[in-house]
Amino acid sequence: MDESIRIYSPGTQITRARMIADNSIYGLTQARFDLPASDKRRKQSPWRRKSNMEILKDVFDEREAEIHALYQKYPWADILRNWINALLIIALFASFVIWGLNIRTERIAADMAAVEVAKVNAEHEAKELARQQELEALERSREAIMKKNARIKAQVFYGSRNFEEKYGYTKADFLTLGTCMDNRCEFYGLDLETVAKKEGWWVGYYDSNPPIDKYYQWALESEKERVEQDVKAIGTDYIYTNYTERGLYLSKEFNSDAPYTWWRHE
Repeated sequence: MDESIRIYSPGTQITRARMIADNSIYGLTQARFDLPASDKRRKQSPWRRKSNMEILKDVFDEREAEIHALYQKYPWADILRNWINALLIIALFASFVIWGLNIRTERIAADMAAVEVAKVNAEHEAKELARQQELEALERSREAIMKKNARIKAQVFYGSRNFEEKYGYTKADFLTLGTCMDNRCEFYGLDLETVAKKEGWWVGYYDSNPPIDKYYQWALESEKERVEQDVKAIGTDYIYTNYTERGLYLSKEFNSDAPYTWWRHE
C-alpha cells in the first residue's frame, strides 16, 4: 500500500507527528553544523552561555552607565572627585618631600655627631699628647736633677774615701752618708748643693773633688732610693754622722754615745 494514503489510528498519528518533528529538528541542527565557520559565528544560538569575561564586561558597562548617570544628575560630584584626586596627589607628593627631608635631617645629624666625636677625640688626643709631653719633660727634669745630685754626692763620697781605705767602708756606708745628706736637706729645707757646700758639714769635701765613676754610681743609686722610696727607713732628724771602725752610722745628736739611736744603711 502506498505510504502516503495509509490511514493510521489517532495515537499512531500523534506518534508519527512527533517523529516527523524530531526529524525536522535533527535536520536543522545537522544543517547548522554543516555551515561554514564564518556562518557559525554569525548564527550563534541566543541561548549560548556567556563567558566570565563577557559577564564582567557587562557588569562594568552597567556600573559605568550608572556612574555616568550620577554625574549627569550631580555635576558637582565630578568637580569634587577631581579635587579629591588633586589633594591625594598633593598629599602623596608632600609625603615624599617629608620623607626626603627626614632622611636629609638624619644624615646631617649623623654628620654633625661624627664631627663632634672627631672633635672630642682630637681634644682628648691633644690633651693626652700634652700630658705625655709634660710627663716626659718632668721625667727629663727629674732625671737631670738626679744626675746633678748624684754628682754632688759623689764629690762628698770622694772626700770620705780615706775611711774606705782605713776601715774598709763599703757601698752601704756611702749610701748611709747619702741618706744623711737627704735628711739634712729636708730637716733644714735646703737644696742638696747648698747642704754640700756648708762649711765643716762634710769630711774632705771640696768643689774640686772629682765624681769618679764608682762613687757616682753609688750616689745615683742613693738618688733612686730617695725618689722611689715611699716610706723612709728612718726619720729626717737623723742628721749627724758617726764614723766608726765598724762603719758609718747616723744619729739624732752630734757625737751621741747612745748606740741604739744610731742607724746604718743595710
